[in-house]
Amino acid sequence: MMSNEKKKERKIDQEALKKNYETCGDYLNRMKLEDMEKDPKTNSYTIPLTFTFPDDFEIKLKTIFRVTDRFLMAKCLLLFYKDINRSIDIDLKMNTLLLRANFELFDVTYSLDDQNNVYVEMDIIPTANYEAFEDELKGLFFGIEYFFNKILSEVFEEIKRVDTYKRYVS
Repeated sequence: MMSNEKKKERKIDQEALKKNYETCGDYLNRMKLEDMEKDPKTNSYTIPLTFTFPDDFEIKLKTIFRVTDRFLMAKCLLLFYKDINRSIDIDLKMNTLLLRANFELFDVTYSLDDQNNVYVEMDIIPTANYEAFEDELKGLFFGIEYFFNKILSEVFEEIKRVDTYKRYVS
C-alpha cells in the first residue's frame, strides 16, 4: 500500500511529446479532414466530424485529438446528457447497449464523462504507422454511425439531433 508514500509523478518526455504532436498533425493532414484547429499549448487538435442521417439531416460532432508523450487519443462527443429526457430505465438501456457494443465491435470504444455525456474514442501508440492510425480512426467513424443508427434508435423513438461541435461541456 502507498498510504504513507508520495505518489511519484511520471516525468513527461518533452521531445517525444513534440514529435508525437507533429506525427498526429501529419496523419490528420494526410486524411484531408476539414476545419482542423491546432492548439500546441494543449497538444491537441479539434475537428468537426459530420454525421448525416438517412434523411440527409447533418450534425457536426466535436472531436478532440489529445497528444501525450505516450499516446495519441481522440474523443468524439456524441451526445450531451442534458439534451435528452433520461430516466433510470433509459440510462440502464443506453449503458447496456454501449457496453455490449464495446465488447462486440472492433476498434470501437464508447465512454461517459463525469457528466454522463456520451463519447466514442480511440487511442493508439505514436509509433504506429499511418495505416494503423487510419484504421483506428475508421473505427471511431464506424462508432459514430453505429451509435446513431443502432444504439439511439433502440433507446429512443425519436432521436435528438444536436451539434456538439461549437458547444462545450459545462
